[in-house]
Amino acid sequence: TDVTGTYGHANDVVLGDDGNVYACGRVDYDFFAVSVNNLGQQNWTYRINGDCGFALCDDEAVGIEYRDADSIYVAGYLNRAAPNGKDIYVVSLNHLGNENWTYYYNSTDNGGDVSEDLIAGNDGNLYVAGTEGWLGANEGDIIVLSLNSSGTERWNYIYDGPGPKPYWSETCYRLIQGEEGNIYIAGRDGGVED
Repeated sequence: TDVTGTYGHANDVVLGDDGNVYACGRVDYDFFAVSVNNLGQQNWTYRINGDCGFALCDDEAVGIEYRDADSIYVAGYLNRAAPNGKDIYVVSLNHLGNENWTYYYNSTDNGGDVSEDLIAGNDGNLYVAGTEGWLGANEGDIIVLSLNSSGTERWNYIYDGPGPKPYWSETCYRLIQGEEGNIYIAGRDGGVED
């Protein structure tokens, strides 16, 4: 599909049971999702630029899940106006690419909150994982969020590893749900300075 923009890439793709392909990523640093039919023709695009105050706000979609034609979920982050900074952003789209609902997560210190993965659980809930509270000093922590199918936060889990984080913040890159319903995450601990 052809999308207007000078810089872009896809981060995730799924095939819906409706025969359409759904992908997400970024175009010109905008959060972006697209639906393409089985002939390669574009059905719709969803594109949003954060309100950071600049033309290029460094927004990105990182994960997409298809539950049904009117429940297409996309997660990533938007760079928002001060004092918020980067916030985790999740949107539910219908079969026309219109919003059903949106969800933002902004840490209490207004740090750089970004999601890295999204799954639609077998229990009907959504799970989003990434980093919260990163202020540029590599002090971010792992976060896992659970949202219900209406976009309401059920709970969040934050992991702050031991000691200072001199090199990298802690982040969760992938998550899965086991058959028994537990959520399993994989990521990086920031490390402990000797």
